[in-house]
Amino acid sequence: MPTSFLSAQQFFLSSTLHPYIYPFHRTSVFQTRVSAPKAARATRLVVRASAVESRRTLMASVAAGLAALTIGQDAMALTPVDIRDDRKVMDKGFDLIYEARDLDIPQNEREGYTQARGDLESTKKNVAEAKKRIQTSVVPFVKKAYWTEAKEELRRQVGTLRFDLNTLASAKPKAEKKAALAAKAAFIKDLEEFDLQIRKKDQVAALKAYDTAAISFETILAKVF
Repeated sequence: MPTSFLSAQQFFLSSTLHPYIYPFHRTSVFQTRVSAPKAARATRLVVRASAVESRRTLMASVAAGLAALTIGQDAMALTPVDIRDDRKVMDKGFDLIYEARDLDIPQNEREGYTQARGDLESTKKNVAEAKKRIQTSVVPFVKKAYWTEAKEELRRQVGTLRFDLNTLASAKPKAEKKAALAAKAAFIKDLEEFDLQIRKKDQVAALKAYDTAAISFETILAKVF
């Protein structure tokens, strides 16, 4: 039945197909909402691109500064070098430690042991210093129950004391050498007992072991000094 008026369904369909008939249609609202994020995203891209360019400019400036600093250091290195005559030091074997590939040089000589054995007065000073440090450092640490400090200081002294006593005993004539080495072995045994009591943290036994080691120390010193 023809009519000049549109039904509600026809009006809805026509407004959907023709947004201008119904200006507040949801399609126009959707388009308005989509356009805003696109603009914000475009703005973020511009800001991000500007940040990247600024970072590149900063890195280029830093690189230029480092290059200038390196050039300055190279220029400072081109200064006169002091030359000293160290031939006297080399005569004592100082440079032998850098000759590890020279197989013709014995290991004892390369490490300086041979040179140390040749200077008995210096070796005697080392032994006297070790004795002093055991008396003035190790024993007070034991009395204070500072076990770690006592153990470390004792082993620092014994590390070179064995070598020094062997050097002095070996320098004695054949008739005295055997007795000196025997006295040295007895002293080292007493000293190891002292170290054992320190590791056990037994103060009474440690001090008693030290008294025994001190007596045997005087015995070996009387034979090699």
